[in-house]
Amino acid sequence: MKKYIHLFLICIFFAIGCNSVGEKSEKTSVLTSIANLEAYVGQKITIMGKISNTKTPQILGIDIDYTGDTYTPKTGKATGILVKTIVPKDTSGIQKASRGAGTFYRLQSLDGDFIAKATLVNN
Repeated sequence: MKKYIHLFLICIFFAIGCNSVGEKSEKTSVLTSIANLEAYVGQKITIMGKISNTKTPQILGIDIDYTGDTYTPKTGKATGILVKTIVPKDTSGIQKASRGAGTFYRLQSLDGDFIAKATLVNN
């Protein structure tokens, strides 16, 4: 009987150990406004909001990838690493972005693509 109890306890410890191996409790912040956006640069975040009807689709002013219809207002979400780009005013030798100088944000996808893809959220 003791043999079975020991075997049972070993199985329980093994099962508990297997569940905890490789687990990381990585917290993803969900943003629904641009307040304190600078604090999230370089971090994994999820953004939720209206998808803009612009040349480069955006949620909360952050560039995302969305290939669907943007003519009618849609709410979307995207998850990735927040990247900040600063394009300086007329600096010789540096090619400016097509939208001019300024500070721009984009959401880098987690799988290595350039920009995170947005999905629609049911309202």
